[in-house]
Amino acid sequence: MATNDLKMSFAASATTVISHAVDIADGDVVGNDTTLDNSTGLYPLATATLYCPDSWLTTAPTDGTTVDLYMVRQDVDSTDDDTDETTSTDPKNAEYVGSFLVTGAGTSGAFRKTIVVSLTGVQSANYYIQNNTAQTINYVATNITVKIHPFTWVPSA
Repeated sequence: MATNDLKMSFAASATTVISHAVDIADGDVVGNDTTLDNSTGLYPLATATLYCPDSWLTTAPTDGTTVDLYMVRQDVDSTDDDTDETTSTDPKNAEYVGSFLVTGAGTSGAFRKTIVVSLTGVQSANYYIQNNTAQTINYVATNITVKIHPFTWVPSA
């Protein structure tokens, strides 16, 4: 790398914000097992990785369907959050963060997708996913997880 080029600098570890051990029906919303704490590093960006275990679907999904990621900011103004609570079928006023696009996925083999999401202004947040694959995502002895790994850009030299 040339002097003054930028490189990514990741937080020491990713946070598993969702670890779900039950099937997720189409349209259902699950999440928030662990709150992401970004208050010390104040990282502006993160990778979000969805992992579904082997045999995660019974029927092949339609290409172009998604599993959508939502966030509820915490401690915005010394309160827990600024939205209605999410429900099992409605993310309510949670903030849309991004989508894990399902393309070319079969029913066998694990499914892992990573997207980059913004953490700008986020000190703490709870995360949720909504299954929009038109299929049930199966829990098969390994949890369905979402990990958030904050990062920033720093000079290379």
